[in-house]
Amino acid sequence: MTNTLTDREKAVYDWLCDDESRKLFLLRKRHTEQGLDSIYDVVDGTAQSRKVANMLRNNKYIIYGVGNAGKHLGKYVQKLGLAENCVGVWDNFAQGKTLFGKTVISPPQQRENICTHSEILQCDIIIVTPTLQKHFDEMLGVLPDNIKSKVFWLRPEMDMYFDEKIIIPRLVSDEVFIDGGCLDFETSEILLKKAPSVKKIYAFEPEKSSIDCIKQNVLKYGCNCVDIQEAAIWSSDTTLKFITNEQQLNKARSRLGDEGSVEIKARSVDSVAAAEDKVTFIKFDIEGAELEGLKGAAKTIKRDKPKLAICIYHKPNDYYEIAEYIKSLVPEYKAYIRHYYYLAAETILYCVI
Repeated sequence: MTNTLTDREKAVYDWLCDDESRKLFLLRKRHTEQGLDSIYDVVDGTAQSRKVANMLRNNKYIIYGVGNAGKHLGKYVQKLGLAENCVGVWDNFAQGKTLFGKTVISPPQQRENICTHSEILQCDIIIVTPTLQKHFDEMLGVLPDNIKSKVFWLRPEMDMYFDEKIIIPRLVSDEVFIDGGCLDFETSEILLKKAPSVKKIYAFEPEKSSIDCIKQNVLKYGCNCVDIQEAAIWSSDTTLKFITNEQQLNKARSRLGDEGSVEIKARSVDSVAAAEDKVTFIKFDIEGAELEGLKGAAKTIKRDKPKLAICIYHKPNDYYEIAEYIKSLVPEYKAYIRHYYYLAAETILYCVI
C-alpha cells in the first residue's frame, strides 16, 4: 500500500519510528478509504481482542448494550465465527431490535428476576459494552455475587495514554499535565499513581455533568494540584456550540458541533497554562477537536516539547493530518502509533523526545 501514499502521507509514514506504527498508519488509511470492516485488521493484534476471542470461543455469553460499540462487537463476533455462542442480547433502550437473529430485550432489573432469568442460567459470561463507571457500578449493585463473577466489562484500556515502553520511562518529577477531555478524571488518576510526583494538572472538561465527578475525585485524592477548566479545548479562547450527553445515547461522547443545543466556553492551552509551568505531558481525547486543540497549544509545544498522547481516529484524515502538524512544530519528535481497543476507536499518536 505504500506506493499509494500521497506526498503528505509519505512524509508522515517516513517519520514514524517503528514497524508497528507504520503498519497501523497504513491500516488507518485503509479504514478511511474502505470503511468499517477493514478496521478488524487493526484490532486483531490487540491484547484485548485476543482476550475477547478466547473468552467467546469457549463460553456461552450475553451481550449487554447494543449501541455503537455493541453493534461493532456483533460484527467482530461474526468475523470470529462465534455468533452461535450468544444466548441473549440485552439493552435498556433498544428492545425489539435484533442481533444474531435474537431479539433485544431489557435486562432484568430486580435481584429476584436475575437469579431465575433463563438466559443468565445458560450463560458463562455477561459482556458489558462501554458505559460510564457510575452506570456500570449501578448495574453491578443489583447483581448477586455469583452473577457478578460472570461480568466482563469490555471497555477501552484506560491506561492507554501511558504506553509502557513509550511514556512510562519518560515520566518525570513535577509533571505538568494537560488532561484534554478529562471526563471523570480517570486518566489524571492514573498519572497520579504512575508518576513520581505531579506538580500541576489542567483538567479540561466542557460537559457539566462530568464536572461534579471530577471535583469528587479530586477531593478523594486530596490533591491541590488540579486546575479544573470547565471548557473545551480549542485553537483560541471563544464560545462554541456543544452537543451534550443528553442529546445522544452515547454518554461518553459529548462533542463540539453546529447542531449543539448549548453554548460553551472554549480555551486554548497556550492561554491557560501558566508561563512558569513547563508543560511536560499533553493528552487530547476531545472528540474530533484534536487538530484545533494542537493549534491552540503550538507555543507551549514548541517551547516545552512535552510528551504527547493524541487520539487520531475521530476524523477520517486524523491519521496523517495531526502528525503532519505536530512534525511542523517540533521535527525532532519521535513519533509512534498504538491501538488499544477491539473497535476503530482508541488509536493514539505518541510524540516524545
